[in-house]
Amino acid sequence: MGQNSRVGKALRRSRAPAPQRLVGAIILLASLYWEGEHADDGPDGAKRLKWRRTQLASSTLRDLPNVPIRYARRTEDNGRRKGQYTMIFAGRKSGTAKIGNLRAPLPVNAGVIPLSTEQAIGLAADRLAQAEGIQSDQQITHVSPWGVVAMAINPSSPYRRALRNAWKRQFKREQKFDHKKFGRGMVDAHGFLRVRLPWIHLALRHVDFCLATQTAPNGSLPNAKAIADAARPFGKNSYFARTVGAGIVTADDDAVQRYLDEPPRE
Repeated sequence: MGQNSRVGKALRRSRAPAPQRLVGAIILLASLYWEGEHADDGPDGAKRLKWRRTQLASSTLRDLPNVPIRYARRTEDNGRRKGQYTMIFAGRKSGTAKIGNLRAPLPVNAGVIPLSTEQAIGLAADRLAQAEGIQSDQQITHVSPWGVVAMAINPSSPYRRALRNAWKRQFKREQKFDHKKFGRGMVDAHGFLRVRLPWIHLALRHVDFCLATQTAPNGSLPNAKAIADAARPFGKNSYFARTVGAGIVTADDDAVQRYLDEPPRE
């Protein structure tokens, strides 16, 4: 075999197209991103830390700006958050969340999403639902009374139609799934997230789909003072303080902090 022939074959190999793969990501709001970093975060925190380490490619974690997030759901007084407000997609003001790519490979064959990849997407949703406390051995859906795992699809993805059909098959919902309780226009009846995301931003430009958890607001959206009053007893370990410290911010944070900085009233 001549040298030119060997060089030609090497060039053809080097020009071979890369295998097609879907890029899936998870949008992380607040405690899903930071819980488990403290020893006193308990078993729920340990579960989330393990989830991040096994399900996400840590090198891909990055900021996701211009998303409508805010503190909106007041937790139960006797629950582990003890009346603090947790974060959801809501309102029109933009904040900065976090996003990380799924670790699992999601191959595509000749432009078609194979069953194995579709099932891997469903499994990723299961793992997220388990980390959030939505899914358990007794409750195997992606929906609970307070939260739902939903999918957002990049409108520029060449696989958008196939992803839509795949998610309709993989989304595990209750027979009577009331999507309206998760915020007006936030999630539809098929478990698709209807939040306006900055798909043209570098953080999302090459992502085909995102999974995210939307929780149900309970009543009217709280003002900054209510959020601060609920966080104050917990000091630097409050849900608000730890979320801000992790780099996840909302448009209301400055106003909340001003109330927290006020001297306590006697």
